[in-house]
Amino acid sequence: MSEIKKEENSIKLELKKTDLKKIAFIEEIKNGLGEKIKLNPNSLVKVIKPKENFFNRVLKRLKNMF
Repeated sequence: MSEIKKEENSIKLELKKTDLKKIAFIEEIKNGLGEKIKLNPNSLVKVIKPKENFFNRVLKRLKNMF
């Protein structure tokens, strides 16, 4: 029975290590992207405007006509 417990514990250990490596990798990517943005702030950041709904676009065009 102790062999089964040892195997279960080793599997749990590997899963924990994998989770920690994933978290470290994600943090490394986040930090790396932050450095690139700090070096070239205007070239990498794009402002995305929300789309206007259909009703507002129609009203805007009608206002332009009249």
